[in-house]
Amino acid sequence: MFFKFLLIFSLTISFVFCGSAEINVRTNGNYVTIKNGGPIESHIALDNIFKLVDPSNQLMGVATEMILGHHASNNYPSRVFDIGLGMACLPRYFLHKYPSMEIHGTDMDSRVILKFGEVYREHMAKIIPKSEIDRLTITPNDGEELISNGILKTSNFDVIWLDILDDNYKSKDNLLFKRDFFDVVSKRLAHNGAIIVALYKATAADITRIKNFSHIQKGVHLTFVAADDAVTGTNFQDFSVLILGKTINCSKLDTAYASFGVDLSIATPTCKVV
Repeated sequence: MFFKFLLIFSLTISFVFCGSAEINVRTNGNYVTIKNGGPIESHIALDNIFKLVDPSNQLMGVATEMILGHHASNNYPSRVFDIGLGMACLPRYFLHKYPSMEIHGTDMDSRVILKFGEVYREHMAKIIPKSEIDRLTITPNDGEELISNGILKTSNFDVIWLDILDDNYKSKDNLLFKRDFFDVVSKRLAHNGAIIVALYKATAADITRIKNFSHIQKGVHLTFVAADDAVTGTNFQDFSVLILGKTINCSKLDTAYASFGVDLSIATPTCKVV
């Protein structure tokens, strides 16, 4: 399914690219580095392609475990929608960890999906089991398509990742600040589901605005601790995660963090009710 989609998609690109920045991919030693606009890079470890290399993805991962940890312990299938696929770092990790998880991914910039296909064929195709790829569905959608007639109109998800930190992520045109987008998204959450939002240099006003647009007034904000060696002196120190859900609180943070074992380089993050 994955290869069929990429072939068809590469021959029938019909919508306008949403990003103007060049997608730069380079290999340096055991790492592939990807830069696609926005404030931070992403990385793939060639010696372990399932690993969450970057502190940003690790923080998103901890947030996800805070919502889905009970699913894993009860062998309960879970569904995730990934808006901002990038190089599929989070899908690769969680599909490998949880055999019952299904992920539907999209990206606002069609070139990113094509670039992921290239990176996948070069570095991942011989390593990722078919059973995991079969549980990842990728379809192109721009913002308007997601709102008007995308899968969000017809399916429910336990977690919706919003990882759309492009160069204009704080502009009024970003989906994070569109009320009609959140009108759709908030209705597509399963019982006890949550929206997990990637933020960069977020202010209290940004968080309040997103909460108001989402119509979900219960949330927590995860940030890196000030003395975390994994993020000190990097752009990642300004990255944070907002979790919006009707039942979310900070009580599951420690359990979620511990579930990663040695897979995390970040310290236990700070969790604050917002």
